[in-house]
Amino acid sequence: MPVKFNNTTITAIKYAGKTLTKLIYNGKLVFETIKPSVSITSPSSGATLNTARPTISFKLTDADSGVDITTLSLQLDSTTYKYNSSGVSYSAITNGYNVSFTPPSNLSDGSHSVTISVKDKFGNNSSLTTRSFTISTWTTVTGASFLPISNAWSHTGNNSTSALSSFAFKNATFHVAGILYNNDSYTREGHVSIDATPDGVNWVTLERRYIGDISGNGGGKNFDYTYTCSNGVEYKAWRVVKSNGSNVANLTTAVITSYTRKAG
Repeated sequence: MPVKFNNTTITAIKYAGKTLTKLIYNGKLVFETIKPSVSITSPSSGATLNTARPTISFKLTDADSGVDITTLSLQLDSTTYKYNSSGVSYSAITNGYNVSFTPPSNLSDGSHSVTISVKDKFGNNSSLTTRSFTISTWTTVTGASFLPISNAWSHTGNNSTSALSSFAFKNATFHVAGILYNNDSYTREGHVSIDATPDGVNWVTLERRYIGDISGNGGGKNFDYTYTCSNGVEYKAWRVVKSNGSNVANLTTAVITSYTRKAG
C-alpha cells in the first residue's frame, strides 16, 4: 500500500534489481508489503459438528507493522461480521490477536463455510482463509430405553395414547408388548398400531400389526413385537393405538430401544 515518507509517496522499493518488502529508517518501519497471516484453529477442515452454534477460533498475526483488528472481515456463509459484531471476541497476543466467534443464532444442519481476512497497519490485505464444516445436530443413541409406561394402561377408544416423547426423534426402533383383551360378546380382530406425529397435531400410522382374532367376553391375545422406522422423518411424539373400540390393551412394554435425536 502506498505510504508518504519525507513528502514522497512510496509504492515499491527496489535495491540491486530486487523489490524489497519493507523499509526501516532510523530504526523505524516506514514501509512494508508483507501480508498479515490468518490461521483458523477450529473447527478442523471438513469437521462434522453436533452443535448449531459452533465456536470458530483463529489467530491473526503480523510481525512487521502489526494487525489492524478493526479491518477484520469474517464471512459465515452469506453474512459478514466485523471485529465489533455480536459473537466476536478477541485478545491481544504477540504480533496479533486470538479471535473467537460464535454465531448469534443457530446454524441449519448441513454444509457451511467461513472466510476470514484482515489488514495490517500499512493496509496490506491478508490472503482469504476459508474453512468448511458440516452441522449435524442429530445424534444416534443405541442401547437406549425411554418412554416406559405403566402396565395399567387400559384406555378405551381407538386413539389410546401410551407414551409421548419430550423431544424430536427419527429413525427409531420401537418395542411394544402386552395383552389385548376383547370385552365384546363377539369375536373381534385385534390390531395394535404405532403412531407418530411430525407436527404435534396430525398423527400418522407407522406400523399396524394384526394380533389375531380375539374371542368375546374377555378373551385375550399376547403381543410382543419390534418395529424399526427408518424413513428419516422427524417426529415430535409417538403413541400406541388399539384398533377396536371393544378391545382393552394392557401394555407391559412401550419403549424406544434406539433412536436418533436432536443434540442438546
